[in-house]
Amino acid sequence: MFWPKRNTSTSSDASDASASSNTSNALIYDTVIHIGKLNDLLKEGWKFTTDNSSEASAQRSMINYEDSLIVGILGSYNRGKSFLLNKLCRTQFPTGRLISTEGISIAGPRDTCKNLVFIDTAGTDTPTKREDLDDKRAIEALLREIVLGLCSYIIIVMNRLQLTDQIYMHEVLEYCSKLSPKGKPEIIFVHNLWDLEFEEDINIVIQREIEDILGAKLTTIQQRNDSKDIELKMYCSTFNQITIRHFIMAKEDSAAADNWNEQTLDSLMTILQADLPSRRSACIFDEVLIHINKRLPQLLSSNNGSDADLSKIQATKHETEPYIVLSELKDASLEKRKQHASSFSVAPRLLYDQRGYLVGIVSSGTEKWQPRYRQYKTTDHLNIIVELAGFNESNFTAEMERNVAVIRGERIEPAGLSAQTIPDQLQFSTGSFELSVFVKEDIDNDQTDFECKDGFLTIKCPLRKYAKKRFGTKSNADNQKTHTVKDKI
Repeated sequence: MFWPKRNTSTSSDASDASASSNTSNALIYDTVIHIGKLNDLLKEGWKFTTDNSSEASAQRSMINYEDSLIVGILGSYNRGKSFLLNKLCRTQFPTGRLISTEGISIAGPRDTCKNLVFIDTAGTDTPTKREDLDDKRAIEALLREIVLGLCSYIIIVMNRLQLTDQIYMHEVLEYCSKLSPKGKPEIIFVHNLWDLEFEEDINIVIQREIEDILGAKLTTIQQRNDSKDIELKMYCSTFNQITIRHFIMAKEDSAAADNWNEQTLDSLMTILQADLPSRRSACIFDEVLIHINKRLPQLLSSNNGSDADLSKIQATKHETEPYIVLSELKDASLEKRKQHASSFSVAPRLLYDQRGYLVGIVSSGTEKWQPRYRQYKTTDHLNIIVELAGFNESNFTAEMERNVAVIRGERIEPAGLSAQTIPDQLQFSTGSFELSVFVKEDIDNDQTDFECKDGFLTIKCPLRKYAKKRFGTKSNADNQKTHTVKDKI
């Protein structure tokens, strides 16, 4: 059931040793964004640190990674995410101030992993104070959505399979299954069996957990890389038409590690470096800000009750300090920010869908609920369809501003009747609601149409179309086509 030990040459070993020596003191992260608590953003902000202690180098965090594959590493707390990242980058974890257990850490391309950008995240399930539980859950959901939105590959690290790992895996896969084919990341599971030393134990875990529980089968594929075909062996399973690749790592410096670890690391690097079509240019820092700003209106509530204020809230980079702050504080000093009385606060109750992803808030003093909705895309339009049974134009409002549709309304109990609570029976929601639907596509707001019919609100948003224009002489290809047509005539 195990793979044969990889054959390596002396020159390869020497090269690896040299690379390890050259990078042993290198910092693994280019940038760490310390996203710890939502309340921190309302005052001093979220600090970010770079691999240079000088504040003047803060601008380096805005670097644009050219022609790179973006890879996210997810997993619960203490599963070995950073250990795997160290091995892939062939470096050692830093002992300086960039060690962080919170937020997002960005490791850009280097000699040992060219054209690869890794995004490491804080592990879930870390203990927290009781009063910070809602804040913690919101941050975990935010970080996970950021990584899934940015990355072309997601590596989920786990140890021996536990129920919490299965729930986490299921949430990520459910979320990915709802994405468009173009936006779906490739999923890889790394089973980091750090406490197992012997092949017999590894084989038992493979049979019981990877094959029997997760339904994976041993698969051999031919991967083309650097003009040659490389044979890779892995375990593969499927979930809602998503193919999941499984790899195994054993306890370091053990007999089992000789057969598994280098083989797994080489296979991962071969897969990642061979995917040329998924490479792109990206400013990770800016893209993280974009994802944060899409969620802020749902994470926060206005202290003065003004919904309009929430639609304008933005997080941005401070003008002179290495902090992400609210736009209203972008030029305020740290001391002034600490004394600032924010007009916003963390939403008292946050709503999540069945996959654990944030869908909205319940505001203080009211029972706001969320109607269900779906988005449908055609060649010309994006249609948002919201389920609004019992509503008409007299008891709800809908508006479209830039890339956000906001629907508000109130469902009132039937006059003269009182509802009975029956255990285990689903009941329709009453009271006021507010739903914000974020649109990724480039739409034409001026031509948006609204229609409420048969219990459904349809928001029809035309997609912007851009005409192709040319200036200058015809290309050689066009001239050749013209000559060919003339010859035929």
